[in-house]
Formats: sequence, C-alpha cells, structure tokens
Amino acid sequence: MTKKELIENWCGDNLYPVFRLFMFEPNTPDTWKLLHTALSAVLEFSKETGFIDAYQIQADQDSVIVDGKLAGALYNSDDSVKAGEYHTRLYLETGKEFFEVKLDVSSPMGLSFTVEILNNVPGWN
Repeated sequence: MTKKELIENWCGDNLYPVFRLFMFEPNTPDTWKLLHTALSAVLEFSKETGFIDAYQIQADQDSVIVDGKLAGALYNSDDSVKAGEYHTRLYLETGKEFFEVKLDVSSPMGLSFTVEILNNVPGWN
C-alpha cells in the first residue's frame, strides 16, 4: 500500500466521524471553529502516535460575519455557505512527503475528500 493510500484510508477512518458530528450544525464560522478544534485533536493524536510528523489546518476558523457577509475566509464564500457547502484543507507531513487533503462538505452529498501529494507546503519549512 502506498503512503497516499494510507492517508486516504486514515481520512476515511478518522475524519468522517469528526465531520459527521457537525453535519446538522449551522454552516457558520462558529461551527467552523468547533470543527477546527475537533480536527486539531485528531491530528494531534495522529502526530503523537507517529502516523504524521506535522500538520496544518486551513478551515476558515478565523473568518467572521460582518454586516451579514462572510469576511476573512480563504476557501468558503457567501455563495458556498448559501449552497450548504463547506471547504477546508489539511496539509500533512509524513517522513519527507507532503500531502494536501481537500475536504468538501455539500448538502445532500455529505463529505468528500481528495488526497494529493505535494513537493512542499507553501510557508512550511
């Protein structure tokens, strides 16, 4: 099994349960903050057990609603929120390999993810 396949299996086993906890919560920055906290716990555990060496989460957890508009978001927009979509990215380092995990939630499709191998992660030494 390749490292990419291991990451894909890990996502199915570890990330689906986290996202299921939030499937019926409002699609708002407050929920995204809670999701970020839950993802951090899973990733930190995976780091402590040696499955990954390092991680970054980009979950728009610092975005806010200002005058009824979404502000400070990288992956989500007012249109995606209205459509019931939520997008986040995880960057994982295992050994000398980097992976980007694109996580997308949409109503009624649920969670989908793709794993890509990266040469490096921008802004990450």
